[in-house]
Amino acid sequence: MNSVDRLNYDRKKINQEYITNHYDDIVYNQHLYAAEKDMTKNLRIINNFIKTGILENYVKKNDTVLDLGCGKGGDLKKYKSLKIKKYVGVDVSEKSIKEAINRARNLKILPFTQFCIKDAYNDVMFGVKGVSPKLQKFDVITSQFSFHYAFFDDTSLKTSVSNINENLKPGGFFIITVPKKNIITNRILKQKDHNSLYSITNVLPQSNNPESWKSYNFSLVGSVNDCLEYFVNFLQLKKMLEAEKIYLVERTPFVSLLNQYTKKYPDLFTQMKIQKPNAEETDVIGLYEVIVFQKNI
Repeated sequence: MNSVDRLNYDRKKINQEYITNHYDDIVYNQHLYAAEKDMTKNLRIINNFIKTGILENYVKKNDTVLDLGCGKGGDLKKYKSLKIKKYVGVDVSEKSIKEAINRARNLKILPFTQFCIKDAYNDVMFGVKGVSPKLQKFDVITSQFSFHYAFFDDTSLKTSVSNINENLKPGGFFIITVPKKNIITNRILKQKDHNSLYSITNVLPQSNNPESWKSYNFSLVGSVNDCLEYFVNFLQLKKMLEAEKIYLVERTPFVSLLNQYTKKYPDLFTQMKIQKPNAEETDVIGLYEVIVFQKNI
């Protein structure tokens, strides 16, 4: 390994440790965030409503699902309702995985769930124990609010795309929810990059050209506190996936999905006791988009 490769490797390991420690600390100190979580309760319910609609559209009964960056297993109840055959959750945070296992136990779905402590965006996932043994692939691979970490550098993205390709069945769907770069850059340029619920700071590298921006620090009340995140290069991702015959199916802003699903699933909207988002909640929802790809048969 030459000096440049060694430097990049060391930087990546430091970054992995930083992200891991950040999410471990959130789990360990979650009792300290109770009051803050109340401020974003409606926002979290809305996010869950939108994710429920997404999964309803793309996940079928008896599907197998690989969940990258599964966190504390917040979507396990959704998969139970969808009656999937197998779920594998992967996350870099050991404390989050322990919470996810407890959640699966409480939901009585441990028999069809597996969990793995791994960095899905920097470590090779194919053939890893507890993830995807040889010749076994998944109907759906999902990454909710974490795939931006694949954009640490070109090697990370290449590894992530390889993991997707190796683990996704022909005809299978790859579903991600990520921050939308042009929305964030526009807000930064207009100095509208924060409200009482969220803030974006420390954009790097420091430049007047948004095309050169690689990372920023993000805070969301009750969820993440000044956490390093990376801008998503959609065109680069699309090109790399197309090279593996994995093609774009849908790219939709979260706000648009909320409007669509409110009409499509009115009973669920009422059942979840969702309140119409206020201006600040709408600003947060507006940061995100859902992107869906499908592997060629």
